[in-house]
Amino acid sequence: MRGTARSTLSSSWAASGLSGPRSPHSLRAVADVGSTMRLTALGAALTVLAGLSTPVPASAAPLDEPPTLTVAVRYVDVDGRPASGPAMTSFELRGADPDGVGSDGPWSGSSTSVFGDTMTWTGLRPGAFTVRASAPSWGAAWFGDTPLASQAQVIVLSPGEDDRVEIELRPGAVVSGLVTRGGSVDAWLQDPDSGTWESMGRVSNVIRDDDTYTLESLPAGDYVLRAEDSTDWNRVFSDRYWKDSPTLAGATTVRLGAGSTTSGIDLRLRPWQTVSDRIAGSDRYATAVEVSRSAFTDPVPVVYLVSGANWPDALSAGPAAAVGDGALLLTDPRTLPGVVEDEIRRLSPERIVVVGSPLSVSSAVEARAQTLAPDVERLGGRDRYETSRLVVEDAFAGRPVENVFLATGTNFPDALAVGPVAGIDGDPVVLVDGARDRLDEPTRELATGLSPLGIQVIGSAAAVSDGILRELETEETSTDVRRVAGGDRIATSVAVNEANRGDPLNDRAFLARSDGFADALGAIAAASALRVRTYLTDDDCVRPAVFDSARREGIDRFTLLGGSGTLSPSVAALTRCS
Repeated sequence: MRGTARSTLSSSWAASGLSGPRSPHSLRAVADVGSTMRLTALGAALTVLAGLSTPVPASAAPLDEPPTLTVAVRYVDVDGRPASGPAMTSFELRGADPDGVGSDGPWSGSSTSVFGDTMTWTGLRPGAFTVRASAPSWGAAWFGDTPLASQAQVIVLSPGEDDRVEIELRPGAVVSGLVTRGGSVDAWLQDPDSGTWESMGRVSNVIRDDDTYTLESLPAGDYVLRAEDSTDWNRVFSDRYWKDSPTLAGATTVRLGAGSTTSGIDLRLRPWQTVSDRIAGSDRYATAVEVSRSAFTDPVPVVYLVSGANWPDALSAGPAAAVGDGALLLTDPRTLPGVVEDEIRRLSPERIVVVGSPLSVSSAVEARAQTLAPDVERLGGRDRYETSRLVVEDAFAGRPVENVFLATGTNFPDALAVGPVAGIDGDPVVLVDGARDRLDEPTRELATGLSPLGIQVIGSAAAVSDGILRELETEETSTDVRRVAGGDRIATSVAVNEANRGDPLNDRAFLARSDGFADALGAIAAASALRVRTYLTDDDCVRPAVFDSARREGIDRFTLLGGSGTLSPSVAALTRCS
């Protein structure tokens, strides 16, 4: 090896958690090659500089024998033969889940570039890690010899362990072409196993006389190239994928080999334009089925069955279904509608979860469900709050979560938009009695026992009291506690979506009527699977704040939920409210 850099982590950083909840995003933006990132751990920041050694105070050390990790890079050519590497290499160390799955975790970091091809970290806290190596002109890779963070092999370090791992880097690919002046270009690599995408490189705000862009150091694989307007706050152009597609579904993939050069990937942005379509059935049950059909083309492992006559049970059940890769359907409380039964048969679940007591969903519906799946279980408590806890405990116990969302159990509007946000990120929604000054003990134990990084209180103080917010802020000092609210239900839906950034490749949102609950609630699991958010709207026009928020997020397609009697033709025409 040409050289080794050594970094000793101070105990304040090493003791801060290092392995934290994993957000199950299918899209992960990877740092630019050669960049220096800041390590953050639950709000505390530390820059780890290669070659800098900071003594670990014995009194503060989390363990008497902290482990050591050495990472060496093996440079090979396109045929896998040993090759001479560059003078400098960059390394990034991340906390991970010990179950063999890589993690974004509560922090991520990269050392500065180091001379040589080896890096050693000392003073670590025992736990699980993933590590990435990169260098200019070489395709970055994680330990496990994969460019994908989601496929990174996890390293579990025990107290006092001195481990050494090796990462292989091959020459990176180069892509070039033309792009509309001022546009930004991203290269998204497809995970061949899951079909999801991770960003491998970005060129921002291209301003050149010849309008050319170049992306370098790309790992081999199948890519889509996307151009977007660099101005987030007031986009002039809609996104464009190669070859001239407005959507990811219509994009043409580009296969890049190690060390290859591909030119002519031209991306011309088009003026910003919003369009709409509609999903509707003959009633709320049929509409929920149509939404399900749009999202789930294959069988699912679980279906959650909730009352379509009342709203509370679906708020927690939607994200629970999503985290289990399942669907949510509405049912008449007394009898299972034929259209819903047909959809359950199509989805062919191994498990059906009937949510709520027999007063919410009758025993007759449960009995019919038992003919449709081998495992049928009812999760119902004495009231909506206990039912919510049972659903969350069943779906999220033992799972890492990023946020817990607290929503009032006494009214539905404020929480309608949070279901898809929670479902996309694999997080729970817990119903609370918002009129109380403090959380009841079972709800508090559940919310804090999930060890989230954040707790979001949804809605104004009229929905969830300031007393509950102050209690959490005072007692959960290591958790990011915040209220997310707007002036009314529609403004709150905007605030929820803006507080929780969505899928960067998504250009679509659902529109649901703000004074009805069925269509929005019935779409939670499907929206999560499609990775689309939900905005609330008036029944005859769309507010400018909704358009502005969607535009900032790159959303130019709206899907209306419900028929014209629910959302009028004026909404379908995307008429702005005056």
